[in-house]
Amino acid sequence: MHQKGDTVVLHQEGRAVMGAVRGERYGAGVQKEYLVAAGGRDAWIPAETLEAYRPRPIYSRFQRHDLVKVYRGAGLVKARIVHVSATDYLVHYQGHSVDDDEWVPHYRVLEDKDFEIDPIRRRRPESDLHVQQLQIENKRLKDELAKTQALLAAAQKESAWVDECSQLQQKCLLVSDHCKKAVERVHGVLEEKQKVIDSWNCVVCLENQINCALVPCGHTFCLGCAVQLDKCPICRQTSVSPLPIFRP
Repeated sequence: MHQKGDTVVLHQEGRAVMGAVRGERYGAGVQKEYLVAAGGRDAWIPAETLEAYRPRPIYSRFQRHDLVKVYRGAGLVKARIVHVSATDYLVHYQGHSVDDDEWVPHYRVLEDKDFEIDPIRRRRPESDLHVQQLQIENKRLKDELAKTQALLAAAQKESAWVDECSQLQQKCLLVSDHCKKAVERVHGVLEEKQKVIDSWNCVVCLENQINCALVPCGHTFCLGCAVQLDKCPICRQTSVSPLPIFRP
């Protein structure tokens, strides 16, 4: 979006040319065009082919809006600075149409003694440069802040995920410990059961359950083994007869 009086850059025959916007209109197909003065002639140029002229701060004697005198022909003519470039000023002559605005070299422009240039405005290029540097630094800091916030958010998500994994691991360890203890208890019960079963087996044949005791020693055996024993195999006492016994 350009305005009347803006300096723009257009490309002609492979080179960039500076020009000044004189007007605007909408051409065929509702295409916006600007009337641009460049190279000593005016032409309607499509908006998309123009670039805004963004010069770096220029340290010159005069700045925009300063009133000056310009050598024109054989005399001096009062004018106002419209734009400043490294080597030229775009000036508007007092009492003339904007169509007469032209770029003139710095050496053709003199100070207008009737107009005192504000010392603060003389320092404006330096201030503009400082502002531009601050804007660049501000943008850089904003970009860095955005990156830092993104990294922080990612780190927080990762931290939450790690905490959740740690909690699940602790729960798994707790369940595993409970399962291990339960298995140990089952094994203990089975072992006790086996001991009880084994305690009722005959110590001679190790197969049949005991169902009688020898008299007089009282050691127990199965009836099949007891009737064949003359002496108790445990205490070596002579047995009289087996006495049947019953488990509770």
